[in-house]
Amino acid sequence: MEIEQKLEHKLQQKLVMTPQLMQAMHILQLPILELKTLLQEELAINPVLQEQADEEKVKDETTKTTEETEESEETTKELDSKWDEYPQAIRPTRKYTQEDRKKRDYLENSITKPISLQHHLTQQLDEINLKDLDEEIAETIIVNIDDDGYLKADINEIAQILNTIQGKVEKILSVIQGFDPAGVGARTLQECLLIQLKNEKTNDPILETIIKEHLDDLANKTYHKITASLKISDDELREKIHFISQLEPKPGRQYSSTEINFVVPDVIVRKVDNDYKIVVNERELPPLRINPSYRKILKESKRTDKTAKYIREKLNSAEWLLKNIQHRKDTIYRVTSYIIDRQREFFDKGTGYLKVLTLKDIAEATGLHLSTISRVTSAKYIETPRGIFKLKYFFSGGLAKSGDLFQKEEMTSSRNVKNLIKTLFETEASSHPLSDQEITNLLNKQGYTIARRTVAKYREQLGILPSKMRRTL
Repeated sequence: MEIEQKLEHKLQQKLVMTPQLMQAMHILQLPILELKTLLQEELAINPVLQEQADEEKVKDETTKTTEETEESEETTKELDSKWDEYPQAIRPTRKYTQEDRKKRDYLENSITKPISLQHHLTQQLDEINLKDLDEEIAETIIVNIDDDGYLKADINEIAQILNTIQGKVEKILSVIQGFDPAGVGARTLQECLLIQLKNEKTNDPILETIIKEHLDDLANKTYHKITASLKISDDELREKIHFISQLEPKPGRQYSSTEINFVVPDVIVRKVDNDYKIVVNERELPPLRINPSYRKILKESKRTDKTAKYIREKLNSAEWLLKNIQHRKDTIYRVTSYIIDRQREFFDKGTGYLKVLTLKDIAEATGLHLSTISRVTSAKYIETPRGIFKLKYFFSGGLAKSGDLFQKEEMTSSRNVKNLIKTLFETEASSHPLSDQEITNLLNKQGYTIARRTVAKYREQLGILPSKMRRTL
């Protein structure tokens, strides 16, 4: 076998993903609050960037040239051609200084946190001045009360740990069960409700019997068993149920700390006369511009090459950032504009008129890459005259109508079917709720090909109980 070396010309395509393009793709998929964080970080590390005054912002917007618009379109084409090669896990990084940590600690310590249930109970314990072992028992009981207000530890175990008798622990528990909120320290739902009933000072043997013996019947809505056992009428039972429904099954939850998530829309749609106007939300973002002083610095001949190189790098970075922010804004606007055109009936008439829409539909209509559509609609919200929705809300599969299985224009959004099902449940007679089969029959009569198991699945997704559990007196 003869081995030889030779030069050979070969033409091949190779993807070059520049840092600027990677940043553009990352910015495109960021929801507004994450973008705000990114811009604040860029302001901190890039001296060329600065926040501009409102009058400067207006001036910049009115002097935008056709050349800038064309550049934005070219960027979009370049991005679309490279989306499939975009790394999925790109996240901005930042090194936190000692000053950053001090600011964070100050903010955390300045936040007023809601009082916990245990702290609330301990405050009441301090007021009754228990001594020695009694106080230790009470503290142990309070520590073992969960966020709902229930005692999760066994009385006998507490007695063994503290080397005392069970009766003494029971006695201290009864003291704590007299604390606010009413029902706290109970071991079961039944005990919790009975404590509250006693606290209400309502001398009603029937109510007490219902709570002691018929909670399962209430939960299963087998009301006939209760009326037969207690020999009372439906009207009397209805009054008792109403009273019990006013009691709190989880007395501690008012002290539970819950995280509140605020939704900030990325795009806002307003109805003006008979048309819909789109505004890409920039109110949350710091208005950025390039500090013109640095361009002058580059022209000074006294500056060293090292300084000039640093400034050029920062200028280039700032220019790309501003260009990528504008690209994000333009893309969101184009996608939202198509959604409004396609879903016009939804905006005019309501949820029952939502049409089938896919990412591919928008990609074909706008000329954008499918991945671009996916990322620009991901984790973003739209504020409309009908409420705030995820952008992905307007995309759904379809459900065929009878006789038109292959007619795409006759496909009905599965979300529409859910809305129809929800409407039927809302208008049903509470004493005779509709079964899944009855809902199926009604939809089939309206021309929707749907199985009973699909109705059951949609009902569960809507958080609606089975017919047996929805029946009321």
